[in-house]
Amino acid sequence: MSHLFKKSIRLYHNYILFSAMFLLLALVSSVKKMSEDIFEQNIKNGNGKTPYFVMFTDNDSHACHHAYKNFKKTELQANGIAEFYTIDSEECPNLTSHYEIQYFPTFGLFFRRQEIQFYGKFEIPSFTKFLIEQISLLLLPINTSWANNGRKQVIYFINRRIPPPYLAAAFGKFYKY
Repeated sequence: MSHLFKKSIRLYHNYILFSAMFLLLALVSSVKKMSEDIFEQNIKNGNGKTPYFVMFTDNDSHACHHAYKNFKKTELQANGIAEFYTIDSEECPNLTSHYEIQYFPTFGLFFRRQEIQFYGKFEIPSFTKFLIEQISLLLLPINTSWANNGRKQVIYFINRRIPPPYLAAAFGKFYKY
């Protein structure tokens, strides 16, 4: 075999491996589809500790197809702060009518037994900002216990996934010291 032929086979092999890895990543971190049974089990009867960011969709809506791309990209960047689901209006008509969904896509956050509707642009920064703000507002209050280690004091946060917004800037400012 010639050197050029071996090189092309190696490139093709690398392409196949890269494609398989990308497909595996897409499957692991993909947005899930929610049925009425899953909604009942996880959100209505669940423990309320997991935030669910839900997109109500309609198969005939071009806006849903466009918004889904950004919804999926946001899920990849969200680093697990919420679980992302779509609810098809045709497959789940009871949920669609219960929440009075009239326009598609409609987005909502379900967390701590509360429903919060998303208003804004269907873009990644808007989704991310909404998630961080709403989840941090609904998290448990700060545990005010302090660890005193000489002159250094540390605040303990219990059951928090992200720091509260009003302390995030202070943490960033003093992190290097």
